[in-house]
Amino acid sequence: MKKEIGRAVKYLDWNGKIACQDVDKHLRLDTSQISTSANCFMFILVESGGCEFNFIRRRMRLSAGEVMVFPPTYPPREIVASNDYKALGLIVQRDYAYTHTSVLGIYQSFMSTVVLEQSPKAKPSKVQFKILTDTVSLIRRHMMIPHQLTDEVISSLYSVFLYDLTACIRTHKEETAQRPRKIYIQFLEILNANFREHHDIPFYASALNISPRYLAMITKRLTGDTVLHYINERLVLEACWLLKSTDKSMQEISEELHFSDQAAFSKFFKRNRGKNPLQYRREQD
Repeated sequence: MKKEIGRAVKYLDWNGKIACQDVDKHLRLDTSQISTSANCFMFILVESGGCEFNFIRRRMRLSAGEVMVFPPTYPPREIVASNDYKALGLIVQRDYAYTHTSVLGIYQSFMSTVVLEQSPKAKPSKVQFKILTDTVSLIRRHMMIPHQLTDEVISSLYSVFLYDLTACIRTHKEETAQRPRKIYIQFLEILNANFREHHDIPFYASALNISPRYLAMITKRLTGDTVLHYINERLVLEACWLLKSTDKSMQEISEELHFSDQAAFSKFFKRNRGKNPLQYRREQD
C-alpha cells in the first residue's frame, strides 16, 4: 500500500505486518493499514526539527537524532511539531513483532529499559542513528522491489533494527539504578529463565528475597502493570511462537509450558489473545 504526496512515496507496508512512513509536521503515523494503535509498536527516528506530545500523562519532547518507541495501547497524543520536523516511522503489528524466538529475549530487555527509564526515547550516537535509519531505508527498498524471499529479508532486517536499537539503549543506560529498579530488572531476568515452569508470583518474590506484596508494589509503580501481567504476557508470547513455528500438538505445548492440562492452556490463551490456540494456528498458515 502506498500513500503519495507529490512524487515522493510517503508510506509503504508489507502484507499488513510492517510499514515504513515518512513523517513531518502535517503527516502523522498511519496505523490503519496494519492494525489499530492498540496492536502496533511504533518507532520514530527524528531526522530534523522536533515535536512535543503527551505520553502516559507526561509532556515529552523529541529532537533530531533521537529515537522513540510507542508500545501497543500507548500512542502519542496532542502532537505539536516544528516546521522543519522530519522523521522516519516504522510501524510493526504486535504479533509480527515476536515472530523470531531470538528477538523475544532482546525485546523483553528493550521494553524493560524503556519502562525503567519511564521514557521510551533514546539518544544514539550519530553513527548508531545512521545505522538505524539505513536499516529502515533497506526495509522500505525491499517493500518497493519485492521478490520470492522478501518476507524473509524484511523479517531479518526488522530483527537487525531491534538488535541495534537495543544496543543503543543499553549503551546510554545509567550504570547505577535505585533499588526498586534493580529489583525489577532482576525480576525480568528471573522471569525469562523460569516462566515455563513457574506461573506464580510467590516464586519470583522468593527468588528476589522480597515479599510478593513488595514485588507487586514495585512493578505497579514502575510500569503501571501487575506482576501477573508480565508472567502471562511472557507465556503468551512463547505459546504464539510454538503455535506458529512448530508442529507440536496442543497437549505438547501445554505440557512444555507447565499447564495442568490442555483445557487450562486453551482457556488461558483465549483469555489473553481473544481466540483459542487452534484458531491462532490456522490464521498463521
